[in-house]
Order: sequence, then C-alpha cells, then structure tokens
Amino acid sequence: MKKYLARIIFEAETPLHVGSGSSDLTLDAPINCDANGLPQINGSSLAGILRSSFSDDEKIREKIFGFQKKAAEEEGKGEGSRLVVSNAHLIYEGGRVVEGLITNDEITKSKYLKAMQAYALPLRDHCRINEKGAAKDQGKFDNCVLPKGVRFVCELELTENDKDLSADWENLLQVVSSDTFRVGGKVRSGLGRLKVHECFEKPFDFQNPDAVKEYLEHSSSFNKKTAWKTELKSGGKSDKYLCYTLEIQPEDFFTFGSGYGDEEVDMTPKKEIVVKWDGDTPDISEAKILIPASSIKGAISHRTAFYYNKLTENYAEKFKGVKEEDKPVGPKNEAVRALFGYDKQKEAEFKKPEVPADKQEKAESEKQETPAGKVFFDDMIIEENADEKVFNHVSIDRFTGGAMSGALFDEKVCGTSVEVEPDKFKPLEIEPLKIYVKKSAFEGNVNVREAFENALDDICTGMLPLGGSTMRGHGCFTGTLKKPEDNNE
Repeated sequence: MKKYLARIIFEAETPLHVGSGSSDLTLDAPINCDANGLPQINGSSLAGILRSSFSDDEKIREKIFGFQKKAAEEEGKGEGSRLVVSNAHLIYEGGRVVEGLITNDEITKSKYLKAMQAYALPLRDHCRINEKGAAKDQGKFDNCVLPKGVRFVCELELTENDKDLSADWENLLQVVSSDTFRVGGKVRSGLGRLKVHECFEKPFDFQNPDAVKEYLEHSSSFNKKTAWKTELKSGGKSDKYLCYTLEIQPEDFFTFGSGYGDEEVDMTPKKEIVVKWDGDTPDISEAKILIPASSIKGAISHRTAFYYNKLTENYAEKFKGVKEEDKPVGPKNEAVRALFGYDKQKEAEFKKPEVPADKQEKAESEKQETPAGKVFFDDMIIEENADEKVFNHVSIDRFTGGAMSGALFDEKVCGTSVEVEPDKFKPLEIEPLKIYVKKSAFEGNVNVREAFENALDDICTGMLPLGGSTMRGHGCFTGTLKKPEDNNE
C-alpha cells in the first residue's frame, strides 16, 4: 500500500471568484466564506475541477475518482474515490493559515484579513450586450472577486492499493501546475487562473516502517511546516489547448469603465487592488488599471460571428423578414457556438418541439446540458498607472443650441504613457494577453479557426477597438498576434 501526499500553496494569477451559490441583499454572486467570514475554496470544488480535467479518459477518471454503476447495469456496484482533497484555506501575514475560528481582534489587527472580508472585496459589474450593441434582457448582474495575488493552501492525498498509481499522481500534479488550471466561476471570462507557489510532495510506501511513522507524524494542520519540499513549477502546457498571444499597446486613450464616478468625474476607469508578497508578508497595493477579459471576450465573439458569416456567405440581405432568434448571430452562429458555447435550455424555449412520450425523459436530460465555451481568457492588470485625462461632454439641443437637460457629463480615461519623474514619461507597457483554445473547438470546420484568427488580427491592426467610448475614438490598440505555430504548438 502507498499514499501520495502533496501540500500545495496556490497564488492567484488573475482575480478569483469562488461563489457561495446564493445571492444576498447587495450582491448577485457573493464569494464562498468560512465561519470567520473569510474566503475559502471548498475541497469539493477542487475535486470537481480535477475530475473534469480527465473527462476524455474514463478509465483514469474512474480509477482515481471512483464511479457508481447504473441500476440497469449492476445495482449497488461501484467504487469510492481514491483521492482526498482538503478545503483550500487563506494564507495571511507570516505565512499563517486561517484554520478554524479566529478571534475578531486578530482579524481587526490584520490589515490583510480586514481587506479579505466579504464586504471589503472588489466588485465586478457586468452587462451582457446583444448583437445590436445594446444591453440584453436580464443581462445586468454583479459579483464579488478576490484580488490578484491571494494565496491558498490545500492538500491532495491519493491512496494506492492493488494498482500502481504513480503515473496518475504525476498527471494530477501536472494538471494543477498547468497554464490552464482555473478555479471558481467566470473562468472563461478572465477569472480563476492559479499558479503553484510552493509544493510539498512525497510518496509513502507503507511496507517501510519508517515511511509509516513519518506519515503518522505528519500534522493535518496547515500551520505546521513540512520538510519535504518539491520543485513543482507552474507554466506547463496542456496538449488539449492551443495558445494565442496578443502583444498590444494602446494607440491613444482607452477606458474600461467602472460604472461609477468619483469626486472629480462622472465616469472612471475600472481599477482593482492587487496583493503583493514580500516573503511571507502580503501587501495591498493601490488600485491598478484593469482590462477585464469579459470585455475583450465580448468584442471577439461579435467579430468572430461577422467573419464566419462572411466566410460562409451568410449575408444580411438573406435574412430580411427572418425572426431575430433565427438569424446567424450570437449563439445561433456556428463559430460562436463552437468557441463560446450556448444554452440548450433557452433554445428549447424558442423551439418548443413536440417530443414523443417515450423520448421525453431523454429530451429533458439533454435540455439541461449547456455546452461550455472552449476559449479561456485572462484579466489583464496594468501594474503601472497610466497618465489620465478628463474629457468633458455635452449633448447639444438642435433647436436651442444649448445643452440638453441631464446631458452634461465628464469621464476620465487612460493614456499611453506613464510619468516616471516630473515631466518625464515612458510608454505604457501592457503584459501580453494569452488566449487558450481547446483543440476540439476547431475540429470539423476550418472556417471557425479562420474567423477567430481574423478577429484577433483586427485587434492588432486597430480595426477592433476595445473598452468603452469606442464610438468617440477611444480603445484602438495595435500590436502582434502569435499563433500556436509561432509558439511551436
């Protein structure tokens, strides 16, 4: 008998949303918290993510995570999971871990823990846009996120009895250290990317008495340090994904709106705090400029639909008099469906087909399935605060020539430079945006890949502006696109 044990410290590469599964009086989607009101990732969530990573290999999935035979096959037959996954607990000052109940005084004295309480965390406002560029019905919602840089620790334990699981254990560690490992909600809209900061991993062969003793002496408390550190670096590439890299810089002003104003202007750019670590000491930075991946994703989705319709000659004049829900835009577009997923249940509400009685049960189960998107983006946070400018706007009454009532407003936008010294500037640098696409999204239809790459090319040439106020000249970026073949994939 063998046991494989790993204690892993994760750090959020992007903001993170691990939902509680319910709403409250102020938020549509608050985060999951422990009894102290501090963030926690449930082990069941981590186990589900690990299990889904082996969805293409049923034998490995059943061997590690167990299975239950259907009643029609062998009633009551099955096997439990060999993998035990703990909850992931928050790490704070001094490398200490939030375990069990801690006193209110300890939370109050810690600047970091106070910032991690649910009411103090950053908020994200979302507005789903339809193909006409207007807000979609019931598309306004918000959620709470954990800032980039937060750290959690959890343990994985795999039990080996009669079968050699060493290769499967290595596969599990490769999954958690890969570039595509994401946790929580909105993972296809820029959130949830984790990297392995530290890993303490060791196999225990129970035929060796010393190994048994060492295993029994290992404390389950995360605040007890372990001696068996292992080098497990993030950045591994999955053979299931293709990676595109956008290296872009703004040509002029740009803004991704926060939806709120401040004491100076009515509209401000979206900014979020970042956690920086100095050894075991976390520091909450001032708010940094955020480029939300959800904004980029929406623009790319609409432009991909345009190019796919162009490649397949689905021109607008062909659809005069056709109902909106039947036009090849949004989830009705084949490229959008293949890349970004769609909701089968909503489609069923439009069509409402008559289903024979003997097939109703199967149809009902299929209706609930929602093919998930196959494109993963990352939020981008600009570490250096760009130079900002205030624009004043007024809408003119065509009859009087004066300002229209309620139409005077101003906005703050980001520039292309950073002030390093008084009256000395340098160009603003934005970290490359990596986009991961499952290979299966391009299978069977070459037009899907061509349409998607054309949309990315438009960003690099300034033909597809990003963010807000694009009709007023903001949001043009230029740069280069590195395709999978450029990355030797």
